[in-house]
Amino acid sequence: MKNNDDKNSIAKNKLGNPTYVWQSGQDRRLQLIESSLKNNKSKTIIDLGCGVGAYAHAINQKKYNVFGLDIEHNRIMDAKNSMNNPQNSHFIEFCSAVGEALPFKNNIIDAIILNEVIEHVNNEVMVIQEINRVLKINGIAIIFAPNILFPFETHGCYIRGKFIFKNIPLINWLPRKIRNVFVPHARIYSKKEIVKLFSISGLQIDHHGYVFPGFNNLEKRSKILAKILRWILYRLENKFFAKFGISHFMIVKKIN
Repeated sequence: MKNNDDKNSIAKNKLGNPTYVWQSGQDRRLQLIESSLKNNKSKTIIDLGCGVGAYAHAINQKKYNVFGLDIEHNRIMDAKNSMNNPQNSHFIEFCSAVGEALPFKNNIIDAIILNEVIEHVNNEVMVIQEINRVLKINGIAIIFAPNILFPFETHGCYIRGKFIFKNIPLINWLPRKIRNVFVPHARIYSKKEIVKLFSISGLQIDHHGYVFPGFNNLEKRSKILAKILRWILYRLENKFFAKFGISHFMIVKKIN
């Protein structure tokens, strides 16, 4: 029974935790997403692994057509229930789907967003092949994925069989086999690994960088300190210390 409980716990945590509360960290990522969409002149977007729809709704409000997809049906229902009256002529739709089998025809989507999603999917290669299939030529995938050099594990850890959902220091700096014992429910990537993963035929890496956290939890205690840290670290995102950021930030383009 205990083994079954452990497996169920890991399976549940493998789905990740969606964004329920919009805070400064979400604003930062939305800015990066919107800038990438504008540069590519995108119109129709997939938010893959949309959770309860926080980013999908925010992107739609920026006047984009948005499909929000998630494997978890209850999250899709929450996303639908949170829909307000349309504020513009651009549609937003939600449906249950997996990244390994996207419910779209070939070459019809301008951009796909994977915001801390690729580390949770069952088959990374199949998901990327599906991204390649449904994107238009010159369409883009916008990817945020956990960075192995960030000094905290943000997905929580299993210690002596008990799941602890806190930012645990230095777990990701352990040898991979040991790290995966503590964090069996989410992958982690070096720059070499994430770039190689998306370097398949038909796709081109247009940008690789890093983002620092929004310090949402710290902001609850001290808005001033959180604001100072964001001001400093966001200016380091293109410097040497950027490689210690919380996430990789990539733009991948379909070229043929």
